[in-house]
Amino acid sequence: MPEDGLWPEHVAAVEAFLRISDLWRINPRPNAQTVFLGLDVVQAEAELRMAGIAVTPHLWDQIRIIEQGAKRGLNED
Repeated sequence: MPEDGLWPEHVAAVEAFLRISDLWRINPRPNAQTVFLGLDVVQAEAELRMAGIAVTPHLWDQIRIIEQGAKRGLNED
């Protein structure tokens, strides 16, 4: 197990997620916390394609797992 906490087989997914991590669909609510719904997949796909990142089904699955964890964290009260 690596000392830095990121396994080599996860590096590509983390780098891809960081590339699109500002492309959230949100539900802003007056007088309440904004709800993060998930990444805008159309914008995410375009950004990754324009960055030259080949999104395989496996890579996309990994990105979606990271997205789910990030969404839980962002939506915590």
